[in-house]
Amino acid sequence: MSLAELPAPESPAAPLSVIDAAREAVAAAYGQPVWRCTDSDLVEEISAALALRAQADAVLLTRLAEAESRDLCKRRGFRSMPAWLRAAHRLAPGEACGLVRTAVGLRDRVAATGAALGAGDISYGQARVIDAAIDTLSKDLPEAALIEGEQILLDQAGAHDPVGLAQIGERLFAILDPVGYQQAQEDKVETGERGAYAERGFTLTPDTIGSGSLIRGSGWVGGDAVIAAALDALAAPRPTDDTGPDLRSAAARRYDALHELCRRSLHAAPTGSGDGGKVQLRVTVPLEVLEHRLTGAGSVLDAGQILSPALARRLACDAQLIPIVLGSASQPLDVGTQQRCFTGARRIAVEERDGGCVMPGCSRPAAWCDVHHLLHWADGGSTAVDNGALACGEHHPLFETGDWRPELINGRIWVRPPPTIDPDRKPRINHLHRPLPLRR
Repeated sequence: MSLAELPAPESPAAPLSVIDAAREAVAAAYGQPVWRCTDSDLVEEISAALALRAQADAVLLTRLAEAESRDLCKRRGFRSMPAWLRAAHRLAPGEACGLVRTAVGLRDRVAATGAALGAGDISYGQARVIDAAIDTLSKDLPEAALIEGEQILLDQAGAHDPVGLAQIGERLFAILDPVGYQQAQEDKVETGERGAYAERGFTLTPDTIGSGSLIRGSGWVGGDAVIAAALDALAAPRPTDDTGPDLRSAAARRYDALHELCRRSLHAAPTGSGDGGKVQLRVTVPLEVLEHRLTGAGSVLDAGQILSPALARRLACDAQLIPIVLGSASQPLDVGTQQRCFTGARRIAVEERDGGCVMPGCSRPAAWCDVHHLLHWADGGSTAVDNGALACGEHHPLFETGDWRPELINGRIWVRPPPTIDPDRKPRINHLHRPLPLRR
């Protein structure tokens, strides 16, 4: 039986007979010897098979959407449609969830996309991307805008694969729903930073014969940027002689740089050095972001990583961060300097006053701390001793968000807790590094 001979769906039972007949026809096509095909035949048959695959996906998705609306899975003893698909049809969890989500989307959000899939004009992957892109848009947008957005993506589907289509969907999101897009970008970057920070770490596993170790690990964008900046200068190629090249691999140069950095650190004074050797980082900041206290996720390190506003502010406090402010046409308007960093005598003075992290109860020493600006430099704060406070890597983010607020009171740094801890926000002091003098 050929596909042209498939019966028309004239009764409730007909769709199943059509599907069964289509399976028989496909099985017959599969049994044909492909070595007889010419090159042009192969090209046409591949295109036809992909269209047939898309149409079969459309048939499946319409049935899944209907089954989902009837709670069919629960009547068969399963808590969800993906659970039923996994058990009854051995689908992977991600595949099952994606099918059900897309099936509901084609029914409720992007009917035109479902029709295009049913006609074999787009692939399942493209349909899934279009549905996800429209679902991301704010529900407050008028229906006409959502329909227009879907049609734009359908028009682009003829020239772009799912990856390219997703990028177009991202730009469409920014155009149709700029407020929602801005918030989504901030949430995405900050969530990624939190996840990477939580998973940070590495291990040194000695090999079986004791000649070396295997280094495994992962980092987060703020730490990675500092590590890379510190290693780059030491990892530069060094000629073996006046004319010979450096025979070390790039990986070997990075390891040697890390070794040298650690060796120098062991020979450096632990405190009181003035911290004049901090590495330099450059961050590109759009002017409108800086003017709104970095409320957008538009700050970019010189290595290309996108920073959240909170991380950009934290790095700006005490890494030697050089901001490059861009205008609306992305032209550099201003290149900052390192004068906002606490170095030399100023850092020594802050260390002498605070002794270590000023967070009440924190015992981390001064060498483990950055100097936090009490009034951020982006808000006009100066790099003066009276405007700085030592903060360790764990507590610095709490100061940046304003949940815990350090203040200079009578020559010492006190910290006001958030209202959730003390509604009156009475200041507290860390006695571990510099005990208060006894009263007579």
